[in-house]
Amino acid sequence: MEAMAGTLSVVATPIGNLEDITLRGIRTLREAEVVFAEDTRRARTLLAALQIPAPRLVRADEAALERGTAIQRAIALLREGKLLAFLTDAGTPGVADPGWRLVAAVRQLLPEAAIEVVPGPSALTAAVAVSGIPLERFVFFGYPPRKKGRQAFLADVAREPRGAVLFESSHRIAQTLSLLAQEAPERFAFWGRELTKLHESHRAATLRELWEALLADPSLQKGEHTLVLAPRAFRLGQSLWHTGEVCGGDA
Repeated sequence: MEAMAGTLSVVATPIGNLEDITLRGIRTLREAEVVFAEDTRRARTLLAALQIPAPRLVRADEAALERGTAIQRAIALLREGKLLAFLTDAGTPGVADPGWRLVAAVRQLLPEAAIEVVPGPSALTAAVAVSGIPLERFVFFGYPPRKKGRQAFLADVAREPRGAVLFESSHRIAQTLSLLAQEAPERFAFWGRELTKLHESHRAATLRELWEALLADPSLQKGEHTLVLAPRAFRLGQSLWHTGEVCGGDA
């Protein structure tokens, strides 16, 4: 008798603070028979920190997914009825990483397999939550290109009329803030650095002021960065409260 198809569980993992892992995430990682991970070394470190015995680990980075080797292994294991967990380096798989390839392939090649999400930490939602910026609609740009098309890409971000969110690395945050400040110096933005980690910091100001803060303190380049640009029409202090209802008084 042919085994029922297994389950691919897409698991969000902490972006910094290990206490952010969900109870369901811990249970899923304990029950998984094989873990597909963007970086097996980081996955092993996470599992050890959570005191979860490491199951079989399969590397599923961008190269392995593009070649199809990781996908072939996942399909074969799912055909055997296995429970697979899929992790990226940190945060929610599929957000600015190649994890979508595995999910799309399983859905197309083995539609009888179950696909479930174990939601949790994400630098995207974490930054939006603490930005203090109204973002009913926004565009997520992910990571800017490293070289080709980089300046044009950032010019598009700066010109986007809706809110915009992007990630950046320690090696390129200075150039990114410089280019954005040149394009839209007075646009209000939030800069989240090392979110949920020991040296987490927040700054909210115009892009020009954020760039000047980095010039004054180059150590701010260290770590991982999330930028939230307010909608172009946004002005700090506008319509924060209904006059008189919160602030009080007759003025």
